[in-house]
This record gives sequence, C-alpha cells and structure tokens, in this order.
Amino acid sequence: MQQIELGSQNNESGFVTDDLPHVDDFSSSTEFRAADVQRTSSKWNKFAPLAFVTAIILTFVIGLVVGVAIESGNDDGKSSSSSPTTSDDAYIALPSEDTVLTKIAFGSCAKAEFPQPFWDTIVSKRVAAELFIFAGDNVYGDCWGDLTCQRLQAAYDLLGSKPSFQGIKSVLPIMSIPDDHDYGLNDGDVTNQYKDVAKGMFLDFFDVGLDDVRRSRDGLYYSRIFGPVGRRVQIIVLDTRYFRGQFTETPNHFAPGMEAYVPNWTPSVNNTMLGEDQWAWLHDQLLVEADIRLIVSTVQVAALGHGYECWRMIPLDVARLIDEINLTRANGVVLLSGDRHVGGLYNMSEWPRTPGPIPASYARPCYPLYEITSSALTHSHPCEIGRANCGDENDTARMTPLVHDNNIGLFSIDWDVRYFNMSILRTEKSNQPSVYADDAGKEIYSLSVEIDSLKCP
Repeated sequence: MQQIELGSQNNESGFVTDDLPHVDDFSSSTEFRAADVQRTSSKWNKFAPLAFVTAIILTFVIGLVVGVAIESGNDDGKSSSSSPTTSDDAYIALPSEDTVLTKIAFGSCAKAEFPQPFWDTIVSKRVAAELFIFAGDNVYGDCWGDLTCQRLQAAYDLLGSKPSFQGIKSVLPIMSIPDDHDYGLNDGDVTNQYKDVAKGMFLDFFDVGLDDVRRSRDGLYYSRIFGPVGRRVQIIVLDTRYFRGQFTETPNHFAPGMEAYVPNWTPSVNNTMLGEDQWAWLHDQLLVEADIRLIVSTVQVAALGHGYECWRMIPLDVARLIDEINLTRANGVVLLSGDRHVGGLYNMSEWPRTPGPIPASYARPCYPLYEITSSALTHSHPCEIGRANCGDENDTARMTPLVHDNNIGLFSIDWDVRYFNMSILRTEKSNQPSVYADDAGKEIYSLSVEIDSLKCP
C-alpha cells in the first residue's frame, strides 16, 4: 500500500505552501503601523541630523563585525554553537548494531565554499535525524592534472574548518561515500587516475579505522546493520565510480534523453557499474536478514528520462540488480541516490533486457522498487518562476515533478504500524512569499509505504 503526499514545492512547480502566512495576511497590520508612524514622526524631526550620523556609525561597526564573521567562515548555520565540538575533534560513533533507527536522513552535492544551513535542519526538532548518509559529492575537488590532488585536499580542509561541520560531526553519526567530484574527476570511472589518492583522502577525512576493510581492498563499498530482526535496517553503500566502465558518448549532445551519454547494451565484463568483486559482495549482502534495506547508489538507478550519468547507460546491470533481488528474495529494498542537483521519487516496475522500442523481454522486480533522489544540498538547479517546464524530463518511472529547491532526503520508520515514509524536505527557509514562516525541513513530496508490502511472494 502506498500514498503520495504533495507538499509545498515552490511556485515554479505549481504547488504553493498554503498552510503558511503570506504577504497579504499581514496587510492590515502593516497599514496600522504605517499610520502610527505618520502620527508620531513629527516630534522626532528635530533629532533627525543626530540620528543620521548615529546610523552611519552603526552601519560601519555592524559591517565590520559581519565582515570578520564571514571571513572566519562562521556563515553557515547555528550548529557551531548549538552542537559543541569535542576536544579531540572526533566523529561520534555510528549507532550500535542493536539500535533501532526511526529517522535516517541523506543528501548529496554540497560545496564547502557555500553556506551549509542544512546541518541545522537535519538535527532540528522538525527532522530529528538519528543518522545521516553523505551520498556523494560531499566536497568538490577535481584534481585537474595534479596527481597529488591538492585541490581535493583543500576542499576537505575547508569543510573540516566550517564551524557547522565541526559541531555536527560530534552529535550526528555520519555514513559516507564519494561520487565523481570527491573521487577527483568529473564523470570519473574505472580509468580515473586520481581515484586511489582520492580514496585515501576520503578515508582519512572521515576517520575510517586503519583496520577497516576499505583500506585494504579496491573501492569504498560497505554495509552496516542496525536493530534486531523485526526492526532491522540494513544500509548497503555501493561504490559506483571505482570499477565502473566507460559510458558511451552521445552522438547528439543535449538532445532530450541523450544529452551526454547513450546506453551501451554490450554484454561485457568491462561494461559494468560495480565490477565483479562488488557484485559478488552485493549478492552476499542481499542474503543478510533485514526488514528494510537501503541501497545507496551515488547515481540514479531507475531514471529513464535523461542522458546524464545513471545506471541506464549500462542497462544490463539494471536488469542484473533486479535479478539479484529476485534471486536472493531480498525483502525491503529501497534505492537512495543523488548526483543530479534535482530531487524526485521513482518507482521501477520493469526494465528492458533488450534495446529497441519493443524489447523482447523485461526484468521485473518481485515487488515495487522505489527510489528517492536527494540533490543538491547547497546548489540545486534552479527553476525560475514562469519558466515553461523547469527542465522536467519525460520519465515514466518518476512519480513526482523534479525538485529544484535545495533538499534533504528523509526515511522515517514507524515500526509499530510497519510503515515508512520516504520524503524530500527543504534544506533551508525558502525565499518565496512564505518568508514569514520557517519552512526549513518541511516536506516537498512524501511517499508512504507498508514495510511488509516489499516482499517477494
């Protein structure tokens, strides 16, 4: 059973926040204040010259203070004060394996050069996440010919110096995986010459233990389990960069559905999203007993409507993923993705096994395979009011319009009634007419799903 709720997407998508006060709601009080000012202003006229000089001095002092604050980097939220750092600057440990989780947030695409108010939103009372998954492009540091990747290291240093991040990492457990820009190369794949240097920087920045298996094997894939059987969440984090084969460049750049790449149907060990070692590992993970499995892919899996990076460019691997879920009878799979700088909810009911307008056969998951894409945390692709279609794509798998606001994904679980909600939330207060209310963390779109409906019959 499922239920989609359409929340308060900005005006550009046709949805408005109708439960928040708007400018018109304040018109009468504004008129009253204006009349009151007119009645009382005459008695203050004689002090106008002094007030003018005072205002100039105050403006200078305030500007000086604000400039110092911005220069120091404390411009990105309140977490620096509300979430004190630890003395050793350490990350808080992940929850123990027996911890029952009810709220898991995730997001992708965060530039360290930009303010990051989303940290405050994630730990606010409205969201109250117990775990955050940094799902790729956690920093932007393309190496640009430098084999030592100093630009990537500088990006990590900048993120690490932000007061909001220093505060948040001591109170909010974080799981993470890099995508292309924190692997050092835009649209990077198996041929990326920076990937091992970038891998080391990632492990060091996120304080991954020296005995962790990711330090001794290729790639950065891993998994974690939380909660006892009956209330167990398994989080499977895929590495869709280290082993991925090269995509096929489009013959018609920016044509709808083939803007950068086109699908490659060649059955080859090199035409792969994950590589054989990671595929074997994923098979074993799907055999682990769990009630909900969140599979994190840094790029979209189910999307059909664009020609940018996604699993569709190696379509046989999408069918393989469906086959693995069916073969292992892995219940509770939900896909989490990022990368796109837009958000959306998807449902993959089938996938072609052969090319062409009428495929010879399809791979069909044994239950609805949902995907939630959350991107970007700091710089989503904007959609100006009045623009015709806001770059929406012709995608039969997508259940909602694209989200052009900066956004966070939230996975909320009610174990007692055996339902979960997968929601796309605003990262920060909007700049639309609802400025009089703080809508950071409010739902834009939400899908409600019965946990036990995600089982193979």
